[in-house]
Amino acid sequence: MKTIKLTCPSCEAKLSVDSGHDKIFCPYCGTEFLIDDEASQLRRVEAVKLESRKKNFEQKKEENKEKDKRETKGVIKGFLLYFAIPVIFLLLYGIFSIFFVEMPEDSSYYEGKNYEVVIVELKDLGFRNIETRAVDDLVIGLFNQDGDVKEISIGGKTNFEEGDTFRKSANVVIWYHTY
Repeated sequence: MKTIKLTCPSCEAKLSVDSGHDKIFCPYCGTEFLIDDEASQLRRVEAVKLESRKKNFEQKKEENKEKDKRETKGVIKGFLLYFAIPVIFLLLYGIFSIFFVEMPEDSSYYEGKNYEVVIVELKDLGFRNIETRAVDDLVIGLFNQDGDVKEISIGGKTNFEEGDTFRKSANVVIWYHTY
C-alpha cells in the first residue's frame, strides 16, 4: 500500500496514512477525518455531515415545493367549489331572471280573478307585452262577474304549470268576461 502524507486541518500536525483507509483519527487532537482519495486531503467528519444535511435540506425543500403546489391546487379547487361556482350560479340566475319569468302559479290560478289584478301581478313578474280581450258572454252574472278572467295565454300556451318559464317579452293575452 502507498502511504499518504497529510496535514491535520485542526491542529496542523503532520500525519502519514495508508492509502487503503477512508477515515482516520488525528493522534494529536483526536479529531475524526475522512480521506478524499482524489485530492488526498482530509475533511472533518462534521463537514461531511454538514454536506449531507445540506443535501437533505435541499431535498426536503424540493419536496415542500411540490407539497405547496399540491396544497395550492387544493385551495384553488376549494375556492372554486365553495365560492366561485356558487357566485357563477347566482350570476347566471340573475341573468336568467333578467330575461325570463318562472311562473309561481299555474294557469287555473288566474281564472276567475279580476283581469286588472292579474295584469298587475303579471307586470310585477316582469311581463311587458300584455293585452286584454273582452268576451261578451255575460247575461246575468250569476257564475262569473264582469271582469273575471276566463282564460290566460302566455307565449301561446293556455295550460301552463307552476315552474314553467317564459320570456319576459312573451305575448300575454287575458280573456275576461263582460256584458
